[in-house]
Amino acid sequence: MKKYIKARNYRSIPVGYSAADVSQVRGELADYLNCGNDSDARIDMLGVNDYSWCGQSSFTVSGYKEKVALYDGFSVPIFLSEFGCNEVASSRPFTEIGSIYSTQMSGVFSGGLVYEYSEEGSKYGLVKIDGDSVSTLTDFDNLKKEYASTSDPTGDAGYTEDNDFSECPTGWNFSITVPDTPKAAEDFFKNGVDADAANGFDADTQGSCDDDSYEVSTTVGGSSSNSSKTSATASGSSAKTALSSSGSASASASASSSSKGIAPQIDVVKYSWTTAFLVIAAGFFM
Repeated sequence: MKKYIKARNYRSIPVGYSAADVSQVRGELADYLNCGNDSDARIDMLGVNDYSWCGQSSFTVSGYKEKVALYDGFSVPIFLSEFGCNEVASSRPFTEIGSIYSTQMSGVFSGGLVYEYSEEGSKYGLVKIDGDSVSTLTDFDNLKKEYASTSDPTGDAGYTEDNDFSECPTGWNFSITVPDTPKAAEDFFKNGVDADAANGFDADTQGSCDDDSYEVSTTVGGSSSNSSKTSATASGSSAKTALSSSGSASASASASSSSKGIAPQIDVVKYSWTTAFLVIAAGFFM
């Protein structure tokens, strides 16, 4: 993504990764995405999905305290790309808002995005959409109340301009083979994508995360005759995610202006999913 942006001479925008909450590889994945001396191969921001704060919990009981400690000192901004546990008897109270936007967390996490905007089968919605009509749900009212009663965190949250990248992890408890860049991709770097010519990549990854061994099929140049297939494997159930497999979802939130390492303000209004496993997030700072 970053090499393509440079090759096409586009404006410089941050490129990030939104990570499923897989406990076995949380720290290793974060370090892997932020390691090495090639800035084009490192992320500019990291989103972390987390649903561990359920109902009337606390900073300690929910496990938020341990996650703040885990990511402390990470050199690029981190935010909660999904949060909001719905394993409660009725509507969600969103009591985590007070901690997310406090100095307990602002030194590491730059706010977060509530999962999710519209009510889908997974019952995480803040609003119900019926045709052109949008009506708010109790979760929306509870979230609004929590935001209204929570002040922005004070101070600079330990901001530092030291941007040392991470050390690449060793001893992973799963393996994944990353294929080489398809040869036809070099043409896109040089000439860009021509919508009229219907060239591009058609990759079907939705739902494949449920399998320990999965295959990603990529079509180059809009023709199935030019397709190339690559495969990647992950052991055990660590490849699975806690995300809804619905085709699209969005969340709204406002993120604070502080994060360890680099912390320009992240002001996110809407966030949309394109797959259930991986989201490349670009342009949040612009």
